[in-house]
Amino acid sequence: MLFRSAVSLSYDGTNLLLSGGNSIIDGVHQFASVTLVSNAVLTQAQSDSTGAKRLALEINDSLTIDASSSIDVTGKGRRNANGGNNDGAGGSYGGMGFVRGNEVPNATYGDYTNPNDVGFGGTVGYGDGGNYGGGLVQITAASATIDGAIRANGSYGSSVYGSTGGGSGGGIRLNVGVLDGSGLIEANGGDAYRD
Repeated sequence: MLFRSAVSLSYDGTNLLLSGGNSIIDGVHQFASVTLVSNAVLTQAQSDSTGAKRLALEINDSLTIDASSSIDVTGKGRRNANGGNNDGAGGSYGGMGFVRGNEVPNATYGDYTNPNDVGFGGTVGYGDGGNYGGGLVQITAASATIDGAIRANGSYGSSVYGSTGGGSGGGIRLNVGVLDGSGLIEANGGDAYRD
């Protein structure tokens, strides 16, 4: 099942079951319950120069992610660093990103206690480009059982334009009454590329 908020809200209010495959949800959506099974991956659209995208779920009952499935917005944040053009520095959402040599780090932004933005990519050693930070996941639910994963990692640096800092992790905010499961929740920065 693949849908975008600009196309269809017809699934809102239902018990959403995603079994296998990749699905995209943009913006805020309300469901009775959400269940991901059999290698299902739920993600958001790529953020771009027109603005940041997010995956926001308001769930009346439960979110369930089995051990083979995930919500993964890795690399779905913004490109390049937050207003910076620093030579090969990493994105700095919620904390300072990687800095090469004596270069100046990109300015930090965001509040780790209230994740409300996407990550930004690292800057390049020269030229134009860079990679992407992690996306933004915001979930409100009565309960959540996460045996799989929720990820909002930054993408790795590349060698396309010289040394590139890794993208900063994005944001994950869970407002749940009961949190259970043995899964993984992470919003890590991507590794830098060093030439």
